[in-house]
Amino acid sequence: MAVKLVMNVLLCVLIVVALQPGMADVGAAGVAVEAGQVPATDLSSLVYPPTVSLTMLAVATVLSVYKPWGRVRRRSRGVPARASRPTVPV
Repeated sequence: MAVKLVMNVLLCVLIVVALQPGMADVGAAGVAVEAGQVPATDLSSLVYPPTVSLTMLAVATVLSVYKPWGRVRRRSRGVPARASRPTVPV
């Protein structure tokens, strides 16, 4: 579970950092397309962040289903972690 949390936090940070430099180009390309022109900038580098995010989410899904570290044991409420056996006097 901690591995998936770290992956998701890392994913959120990396996507914002990876997409931030290209946002001005995307805006300019959108204006050019709206005006009926061909965009002057190459936007092919914007394919990588969604590809990385999809891959990381697929890995998180596989980790959820496969559980390579085993299942987490849960205690039922009201039962102490180590129940002592009652001693019978002899």
